[in-house]
Amino acid sequence: MQTEFLTRSSHIALMVAALWLSYPDIAWSNATAVIQVDESALRYYASQNNRERVDAEIRRLKTLHPSWAPPNDLYKADNWINPERDLWELYASDQLSDLRQEISRRQQKDPQWQPSSDLLNKVAVKEARIRLIEASDGKRNGEVVRLVESQPLLLTIEDLDVLWRVAEAYSDTGAVADAADLYLLALGSGSVSADLKQATSQKAVAALPLDEASELLDKLRDRQKQGTLDFEIGPLARQIGQRWIAGYLEGNFTEQPPTHLVAALEDDPDNDPLMVSERLLAWYDRILGRHGEALRRFDEVLANGPNADATLGRILSLEALGRVGEAWSLARDMKEASPLIRTAFVRLTLYTVNGSGLAALTADDLKAFADDIREARDPAGASALAWFAFKANQMEAAAGWFSTALKWGGGSKDAEGHILSVEKLTNTHEAMKLQAAYVQRYPELGALRLKPAVVHKGGSGRSSSNGGSGIGPALKARERGDSRGCLTKLAALPKQGADAELLRGWCLLDLDRPEEAARSFDIAMRGKHQVAKDAAYGRSLALLRVGRTFDAIESAGQVPQTRVRRHELAAAALAQTATSAFDAGNYVEALEALNKRRAITREPRDLMLLRGWALYYTGDRQQAASLFRSLDQQLSTKETRSAVMQTSGIWGGAPVNGNR
Repeated sequence: MQTEFLTRSSHIALMVAALWLSYPDIAWSNATAVIQVDESALRYYASQNNRERVDAEIRRLKTLHPSWAPPNDLYKADNWINPERDLWELYASDQLSDLRQEISRRQQKDPQWQPSSDLLNKVAVKEARIRLIEASDGKRNGEVVRLVESQPLLLTIEDLDVLWRVAEAYSDTGAVADAADLYLLALGSGSVSADLKQATSQKAVAALPLDEASELLDKLRDRQKQGTLDFEIGPLARQIGQRWIAGYLEGNFTEQPPTHLVAALEDDPDNDPLMVSERLLAWYDRILGRHGEALRRFDEVLANGPNADATLGRILSLEALGRVGEAWSLARDMKEASPLIRTAFVRLTLYTVNGSGLAALTADDLKAFADDIREARDPAGASALAWFAFKANQMEAAAGWFSTALKWGGGSKDAEGHILSVEKLTNTHEAMKLQAAYVQRYPELGALRLKPAVVHKGGSGRSSSNGGSGIGPALKARERGDSRGCLTKLAALPKQGADAELLRGWCLLDLDRPEEAARSFDIAMRGKHQVAKDAAYGRSLALLRVGRTFDAIESAGQVPQTRVRRHELAAAALAQTATSAFDAGNYVEALEALNKRRAITREPRDLMLLRGWALYYTGDRQQAASLFRSLDQQLSTKETRSAVMQTSGIWGGAPVNGNR
C-alpha cells in the first residue's frame, strides 16, 4: 500500500521545495546518490512492536527513497540502542512542549548534540497539525490554507481528518476546484476504506457549492459505470438532491433538479426516520401544482409520527384542493405546533369570518382567533373581528377592534368602521368628532354622511328645535359638533324663547354641565307641545347625570313621553340605581336593578362588567367567571383580563372592589 502525498496543482514547486527543506540529510548527486536515510522513527516504532506504524513509516521512507530497503533486523532484540528513545516516547504521547524543553536541556548540556532530523521534522509537522485543527475549529479558514501551504507534509491520505479540513478551507476561501480535487483523490485512493470514502463524499457535498458537488457526483457516476468505484453513491445523490430541491423551494435556484436526483430521493431507503426526502418531495409536488400527490406524501410523513412541517404542508394542500373546512380544523387543532401553522390558522379564520362560514365559528374559536391576532398584532385580523362584531350588533367590541386595527397599521375602512360603531354605540355627535379627527389622515372619509340629529349623551331623542325664533345658526353649530359656538350664538339672540332654552340645555349637556342644562330645560318646559316634551325629557337626563334619579323620574312624568323615551329614561335610571347600589355594597339590589333594566333594553359592556362583579360578591363566582370570559373573548381589555384572572383564582387574595 503506497502512501500518497497530495499537492495542489498551483503549488507543486512549493511542495517540492518544502520536501527538500524537510529532509536536509538527503544528499543529491548528478552521478550517484549516496542516500542517508534517517531510520530513527522506524526503529522506535519497531522497538515498541507497533507494526502498523512501522509499516506506515516504511511506506513513507520508500516513497522518499525508492532505492532504500528496510533493515532485516528491525524486530531483533537489542539490535539497536536508540539514544532518543525518551524523546520519541514524548512525541508519541503528544507531549510536544516537554519534548522541546528536553531537547533544549540536552543542547545546553552538550552544545554538540543535535536531535535527529526525522524527529524534528515529525515534531514540526505535528505542531503544525495542532495549529491547523485549532484554526479549523475556529473557522479561520484562511489560516488553515496558509498552514498547509507552509507545511505541505500535513496533506496525506493517511490523515483524512486534516484532508477534510483543508478541503473545506479551500472551498470556503474560493479555491473550489482545489477542494474538489482533494475530495476526488481521497475517493479514488486504494488506501481509503469504503466507509471512509462514504464519509468523504458526505463531507464533499456539505462543503462544496451545489454545482461543484453535482460535478463530483457525475464523475463518480462515470467511475461507477466503468466498474472502478468501490462504494455506494446513492446516499451522495440523495444528499445533493435534497440540497437542490430545498434551494429550488426557497427560490435560490431557478433550474429544477435533474430527474436522476429526484429519482434518488424517490428511492430513499427506510433508514431516514425524519423522512426528509419524502417531505422535500411533497413540497416539490406542491410548488409544481401537484396538490393531490403532495397531500399523499404529507400523509405518509405524518403516518410515521408527528411533524410540524408536514402538518403545515397538509393544511396548505387541503386548502389548495378546496377542502378549506378540513384545512381550518387541522390548523385550529395544531396551531401550537409552529408559528407557521398559527399564521395559517389566522389566515383561514379570516377567510371564514369574511366569507359565509360565520355559523361554523364557536365562541371558543373566536377567542382562539382573537388571541392569535393579538399575539401577531395583525391589523387585517383585528379588522375582520371588528366587522364581525359590527354585523352582530356588538358595538363595544366592534369599536375596540377597529381602534386596535388602526393602532396596528389599519386603513381608512377601519377608521370608517370605528366612526359607524361609535355612532351606534353613543351618538352622531361623538361620531362626527371622530370623523373630523380621522379625515386629516383619510380625506375620503369626508364623504361619509352621518345622520344629522340633535341628540344627547345617554339617549336617542331628537329635538323639535327647527330653526325658528332665529336659532338656526346655533342649531347648525351644534350639528357640526361646536356646542360652545352654539351657546355663543344663542347668547347673542335678542329674544330668548322656549326653543332657544331647549337648544341651550342640549348644548350644556353636551359640554357635561348637567345642572345648568337642567335649569335651561326647566325654563323650556313652559313651551308648548313638543318643546315641552323634549324639555322634560332633557331635564330628566340632566338630573340623571348628577345622580338625582327620583327627581329625573318625576320630571319625566310631568309631560307624557313616547314609549321609546320612557324606556330610555327607565334604563338610565335603573343603570344609575344599580351603580349606586353596587358602590354602597348592596350587590343584591344592584343585580335586581340590572335585571329590570335588561328586561327593557340591551345591556352595555360596562354594566355587564358591573353585573359580573355583583354576581361574584353575592357568591355566584362560577357565573361571574363565565361572564368575564365571554366579555374577554369579545374584546380583551385590562379590566376583563383582570376580572378573568381574579375570578379564575390565578391571583391570590380577595378581589379588589371597583375593578369594573
